Amino acid sequence: MAELAPEQRFEHQKTWYFGRLGIQTKEALRLHQARGMWDRNEKGERDWGNVSEHCLAEVARVFVVADVLGFSEETKRKLMVAAALHDFNKKDEMTIARKAYAEGQSVWEAFEEASIEKTRMMQEAGFSPDVIRLANAAPYGSIPETEEVLQKDTLTEEDVAFLLLHYVDDISRGANWVAPVEEDDGKRVNELDRRLGRGVGTNPVYMQLNEEGKTYFNGATTWEAALRVGQSIEERLTGLISQNIGQPLDPKDLPEFIDKRVRQNIEATIRRKDYNKEVAGMYVEALSVGKHKNSPELNEDGFVITEDTFAVIDGSTPRIPILFDGKSGGRFAAEVVKDVLETTESHINGEKLVELITTKLRERMDAIGVSDSISQSPDGRPAALFTVARMHGDRLIITALGDVHCRVNGQIVHEDHLLTEDIMIEKRIAAMRDAKAQNEDISDEELRSVGRAAIEDDLQTQVRRYFNNPDNPLGLGIIDGDKVPEKFIKIYMFNKADVHTLEIFSDGYYLLPEVANIEVWEKAFLTAEKEDPLRWEKYPAVKASTPEQFSDDRTILIAKAK
Repeated sequence: MAELAPEQRFEHQKTWYFGRLGIQTKEALRLHQARGMWDRNEKGERDWGNVSEHCLAEVARVFVVADVLGFSEETKRKLMVAAALHDFNKKDEMTIARKAYAEGQSVWEAFEEASIEKTRMMQEAGFSPDVIRLANAAPYGSIPETEEVLQKDTLTEEDVAFLLLHYVDDISRGANWVAPVEEDDGKRVNELDRRLGRGVGTNPVYMQLNEEGKTYFNGATTWEAALRVGQSIEERLTGLISQNIGQPLDPKDLPEFIDKRVRQNIEATIRRKDYNKEVAGMYVEALSVGKHKNSPELNEDGFVITEDTFAVIDGSTPRIPILFDGKSGGRFAAEVVKDVLETTESHINGEKLVELITTKLRERMDAIGVSDSISQSPDGRPAALFTVARMHGDRLIITALGDVHCRVNGQIVHEDHLLTEDIMIEKRIAAMRDAKAQNEDISDEELRSVGRAAIEDDLQTQVRRYFNNPDNPLGLGIIDGDKVPEKFIKIYMFNKADVHTLEIFSDGYYLLPEVANIEVWEKAFLTAEKEDPLRWEKYPAVKASTPEQFSDDRTILIAKAK
């Protein structure tokens, strides 16, 4: 099959990505269908189908910002569903508003009537009050409540979510990408300014709605009030994002910042870091999939393939969510490991290799000025584990640090179950079983929360107590900038001619297949996902899967002799 051109590939990825968003918010899209948004006219066309596309565009936008801001999975989920819901009644709304306009009645009151009916339908469909409030953050009638939220000195996560959905609706024109910032009379003008600051166009219903706003906004038109509020939200959100990414962001650049992140998600979704080539007389394939289903670019796993080096890297998520040069600590450390493995010669292995990686990580932290702050907050330290196989002469030399596992010729060579995690798994499962025994009807969401709460203290103390601590029986070796004791570094050697298959895989795989084939590995993963998504029965783990994310990133590299 001929390889797709970049533009075609992106369109394929985009279709797949938004299709998946649609599946994840299907309970909201059912209301679109119920309200006739997908009905076809006599030409077989959907007159209102573009509204559903518009809603999914907002789902993608609110998700990327929520992710940057570190929202809880529960809030992310509510935001996505609310964004998918927010215009499900657009056909009804416009029917009511057009009727009011034709009869000389108040268009504003018609929109309010439609909003009340919208709320009633969402309630009857079983959506929670939180989701309904967020879904109602977009209409112009929400401006007074939005202003009340903006007056707060300290915002809750729910407040920020409300502002976010309001803002995303302000900058979303259909399902189109935002246009770049432009200069207009010496001022920078972005999508928010264009959409709300340049009038309402020629639609008579919206023209009347705009004028009627003067009654509610102290003489300002509806669009004038909306622009003022939208710009206030833009400044507030930009300040919060700047704090989280550790670098300044101009409010005028926020719409493009959001869409850039959406594009990154789309580009990463299908690609998933696939690799399939012949290298050094071996057929090599690899796959890395991030646990965040809607943000593959957050994947902290990785792999390395050169003429003499095959490796899988597992970045460790810090207990404190500090960003390093705009990346998570796990991603930052994994990239350092990758750089060293790709640029050093194959005779460098074992303790010497680990020392080189450790030194490079310290240098990178010094270069971005975070070493002092990390020394004061060790729980935020970037960290990674890895297993690498290097061909040197007629030998295959494997260096392993941590729980990135390895099989040679179908037999386990390196398998390191971290004792600290084994203990946490036992505590987590015991707490979940107790909760289930006390309440047979407990939900999966509640079980996940119980399990997480049971090991929260252990997660917070793992770095300080056990990382690179050779004197503690629970100690473990890890790349984090500190010296890695020799006892944690494992070396395995083989005659290269005797190696027929090599498999290196991260701990995101729970069910190991017998066949060295990526499709078979993925089928095994999906089987485990289906049989035990909470990871407390057949395939116990520290974390469960949720509708938004798998329990862990996963990476598999397979090399087969020709």
